[in-house]
Amino acid sequence: MPVTHLAFDVMHIDGQVLLRAPYARRRALLEDLDLAGPDAGVPPGFPGAGQAVLAASLQHGLEGMVLI
Repeated sequence: MPVTHLAFDVMHIDGQVLLRAPYARRRALLEDLDLAGPDAGVPPGFPGAGQAVLAASLQHGLEGMVLI
């Protein structure tokens, strides 16, 4: 069965630990990695409170959400 990896965060990059970095910075670094391809990608981000993110998830037919 084909599998696609969707990365929503990055914890380490180029030997740098990003665990204490703000999510916005980690997300920007992740998006700069250009992971788009047939087997991997970065899903769109929907900033906001829980209800707004849930509404976006339902609108776009997403399987779930990760609240940061």
